[in-house]
Amino acid sequence: MKINHVYESLKKVKDLYNIDGIKDVIMSRDDMLLGYVDDINTKDPKLNVIYGSFNMIGYEDTLSLPFSKILSDFDYDNSYAKVAGKREYFTEIKEALFDISKEPNVTLPIINKTGRFWIRIYITNIDKHPDVKALYLNEVTKYLIGEEKLFIKTHRDSLTQVFNRYTLDFHYGKRAHLDGFHVLYIDLDNFKPINDIIGHENGNKFLKEFGQILLSKEDNYDRFYRVGGDEFVGLFFGEKKRILQIANEIINETKLITKDDNRFETTASIGIIKSTTGKDLIPKADKLMYQAKEKGKNQTIYKVEE
Repeated sequence: MKINHVYESLKKVKDLYNIDGIKDVIMSRDDMLLGYVDDINTKDPKLNVIYGSFNMIGYEDTLSLPFSKILSDFDYDNSYAKVAGKREYFTEIKEALFDISKEPNVTLPIINKTGRFWIRIYITNIDKHPDVKALYLNEVTKYLIGEEKLFIKTHRDSLTQVFNRYTLDFHYGKRAHLDGFHVLYIDLDNFKPINDIIGHENGNKFLKEFGQILLSKEDNYDRFYRVGGDEFVGLFFGEKKRILQIANEIINETKLITKDDNRFETTASIGIIKSTTGKDLIPKADKLMYQAKEKGKNQTIYKVEE
């Protein structure tokens, strides 16, 4: 039995230390809620409180809270969603939470009028009743904020803040089949003299500003990745006109980046390939980029994959 020593231990800790084992130990946490989930066969089960309060995650001190309320406050602007995709990350959380038969253990971010919280919800079986589940809810914001920072460091280039090659491989595998898929390969023209003659500090300053240009063009699945010293890849989705407009904006804005020494004009050459098969597009875009350089640099070459 799970309760073999409960009463003996409660009496012992009371006699030895004058501690109430229930009140002072089990119920002492203000970042934990214990309760149950019923209506598990409905479309919107409820989280019900036995001990604790929904105050700890920014809600009123009510006896119950439906799943739908938690999910309606889901915070899409988190590091995990930015890598996995906002829709995909939310769907994964929702499906896991509603699959109560598999005893979900779900961690998710919410944002409401009080603030932003990370919460962990664990739902498990109660032997005495199959239609009622035990609920353990923890507020884990401090811990997950640190985890978020570590997570994003493994996926972004530390200098330019665009995604890195590791994330490029992940996103390419997930999204290459989507409609309107384009790969952009960007190389900075005449960048090497900045590092060699003006100095790496100036080179890093230029790359940081260029990274901000690329980040300003991102939206939803449209993302950039640093794959070399001054080489970048973009995975973008949409019509030719829009993709070319973005490429031209990058070319024009790159020429405006300020340098401490203006002896070298640093521009951008871009190769763009539109997918028909989704296979091996990055080398093909790279080849088009070199064609742009051979034709005089500071330009874009666009092609539909054969």
